[in-house]
Amino acid sequence: MKGLKVADINKAAGLRLHRRGGEAPAKAGQQQPAALSKPGAAAAASKNKNKENAASAKPGNNNKAVRLPAVKAKPAVVDVPPAAAAVPATGNAADRCTESLKKKYSEVGDVDNESEDSRDCLLVSAYVKDIFTYLQQLEISAAAVRPDFLQSPSRLQITPRMRTILCDWLVQVHQRYTLLPESLYLTYHIIDAFMSSDAGASVKKSEFQLIGVSAMLLASKYEEIYPPNVADFVYITDQAFTAAEIRATEQRLLKQLNFFLGYPLPIHFLRRYSKVAAATPAVHEAAKYLAELARADYSAAHLPPSGLAAGAFCLARELLPSREGACGGSGWTDALEVFSGYSRQQLEPLVRQIAGLAVRAGDNAKYTAIRKKYSSSSGSMVSTWPELDVAMSSAEPGSASGLHLATVPSAAWPIVYRPEYDIDFGGLEKVHPFDARKWGRIARFLLDDGLLAAEDLVEPLEAEAADLLRVHTREYLDSLNDSRVVAQVAEVPLVAALPNSLVQEKLLKPFRYQTGGTVLAAKLALDRGWAINLGGGFHHCCSERGGGFCAYADISLAVRLLDAPRRVMIVDLDAHQGNGYARDLGADSNVYILDVYNAEIYPGDQEAAALISRRLELASGIEDAAYLAEVSAALAAALSDFPSPELVLYNAGTDVMDGDPLGRMRISAQGIVQRDE
Repeated sequence: MKGLKVADINKAAGLRLHRRGGEAPAKAGQQQPAALSKPGAAAAASKNKNKENAASAKPGNNNKAVRLPAVKAKPAVVDVPPAAAAVPATGNAADRCTESLKKKYSEVGDVDNESEDSRDCLLVSAYVKDIFTYLQQLEISAAAVRPDFLQSPSRLQITPRMRTILCDWLVQVHQRYTLLPESLYLTYHIIDAFMSSDAGASVKKSEFQLIGVSAMLLASKYEEIYPPNVADFVYITDQAFTAAEIRATEQRLLKQLNFFLGYPLPIHFLRRYSKVAAATPAVHEAAKYLAELARADYSAAHLPPSGLAAGAFCLARELLPSREGACGGSGWTDALEVFSGYSRQQLEPLVRQIAGLAVRAGDNAKYTAIRKKYSSSSGSMVSTWPELDVAMSSAEPGSASGLHLATVPSAAWPIVYRPEYDIDFGGLEKVHPFDARKWGRIARFLLDDGLLAAEDLVEPLEAEAADLLRVHTREYLDSLNDSRVVAQVAEVPLVAALPNSLVQEKLLKPFRYQTGGTVLAAKLALDRGWAINLGGGFHHCCSERGGGFCAYADISLAVRLLDAPRRVMIVDLDAHQGNGYARDLGADSNVYILDVYNAEIYPGDQEAAALISRRLELASGIEDAAYLAEVSAALAAALSDFPSPELVLYNAGTDVMDGDPLGRMRISAQGIVQRDE
């Protein structure tokens, strides 16, 4: 955890921190925040990932003794959703607006099903409209953040840039302790509400990080079942502050906020909007990414949570139409307008502002914690998607990579191989039971028996860093410059003692060629109807880590480098679970995964298993008849679940063969032939 200590943050910010680089503090008036009209109504959300749903319904939150602020206006009691009911009925224009919402409500109907959402206490169908009406009124009346709160009146100590540095670091702390989204949003609110008050004017540079960690401790106590303790935050700041200082600052924050921590958060509204729009997990995850970018930015800190979430959700739907289904042009539907109270026109300035933040979060940005968070498999890699990755926005998806090859001889078969696939490491490759030279033997068999000529094969290019970064985090790729990390990935301890230059040349370069081969084979299959890569299939590697003799996520990369988002089915019949691509692609509605594996062997990744569309877990010792029947039934069910895929990626593992020391199955050679035919 040294990477998150205060010594790694910016000393110039006065936070007892050190970080390379710097930029001029933002000046007053430099950025124009979006002007957003506040509607008087409730919003719409979704059943999100299991973790979020379970978190929203966790015990204990309803038993907190907190004083709720009085709501200034009581909503009208009429037989329409709160969004329509809460529109002020003064003047002809207001009357027309109310009537318009009533009419739209009658057209879209009620999205709340009484049998659903019982796991989320904010989305209980019988009360959800009243709950979100109250939350939207509460976001106006209680502890709101002032616009330009760090600039008016003039503050000599804390600047917007210092806030950016603190927020970037807090995202890393939030990830380190695997806290809920609510904890991060509430941390931001506690900091900003405190700094908006008169007490905030006296905060010194040396205290600002103390305010931040104390706010996160408070937020996690309020939101988490098992929050980190004070000692954890003392450690994470490298003992820059004592436990007594953090506790005293907690008291200071609570007194200034009048002990009220129940402020509405963007994630609450985002889940509601996703439910109303029946959003796919991919769109919901993209909206979460955009909302976090916006909330961490000083220019949007004062915006009402319902509006910020609405802008992020609208932008996500408009950027990802192929992942959402038919959106119809605008990402904001009548149902969303009715149940949120925001029109698309009202959201336009905010949508543009959030889009600008996404562009500025690209590879050249200095503070990238949120982008890195969402480039990992735990964030569904949404920040690397072509639609959201500014590094890819200047070129057509897929065409930016030379791995697809501009021309392939028409006479060549779509069979991809080159001699550099084989690993010849002075005998070290034999330490692992995996056969690291089988690819060459397959090619020689095809050539020696006259089944193919050398000119029939297509030679791929080596995957370079620019290609690999389309899936992998920079941190993971950098870690492969350490031979000890590669030794763990390859499961050959002796590799740790070798110079990394030798490890790169003898071990990782063959993997990179095979990764390029998988990407090329996917493109050839689309062009010619079928293709084979004699290597690759590194299904244990995901965006942020490798393992099981898999150093690069070639399957994930092949999907991400397609010329456009396509309906892709992955069929994995290797004896081992394909946990790597499952972590990378499992949340993508355009990708369907069928994985048939021995549940009794490596890797036993239950988190990844939950992301597999259809999994068939077999026992050791299974033989031909039972195996073939199970595979046939699973494939038929998969094609019923996900009809007419545009591309099928088949990982044809042969470690199911009887006698294989790793697979522990008893399938005959003829059984494997029958399976593949």
